[in-house]
Amino acid sequence: MKLKALSIWLVWFGILYLGGLIFIPLMFSIFRNEPLDIVGLFSLTDGRGLLLAVCAFLVTVGTLILWAMPIHLPVRSFLFGAFVATALLPFAGVILYFLASDFESRAGLVGFLIMLLIPNGLAGAYACHLRSRIS
Repeated sequence: MKLKALSIWLVWFGILYLGGLIFIPLMFSIFRNEPLDIVGLFSLTDGRGLLLAVCAFLVTVGTLILWAMPIHLPVRSFLFGAFVATALLPFAGVILYFLASDFESRAGLVGFLIMLLIPNGLAGAYACHLRSRIS
């Protein structure tokens, strides 16, 4: 059972982290009218550590919630997983809000979490679907 939980954690983390690596610079390029820097997507600067920490926190709490719930129907599991994943974002936002030092960084963190909404929802839905197939 521990191996199954770890595999779901890794799938959710991988989808969310890669989605964040691709989706956040894509949103910046669309809304700032800048060209998308493909090489810069895989650099270790520009807040990748924050993305890594937020993804690890969201996935750990989300996996614990998914394993605590009895989920058996695959159709409902997609909806439940997306709901859990999107409900965790405000929780992470409150924690990051109190850790931020000034107003500008707090506003940036809120935008950062909003950009993680779609990758986190998709990853949570897929992870919950995998959980329903395992049990």
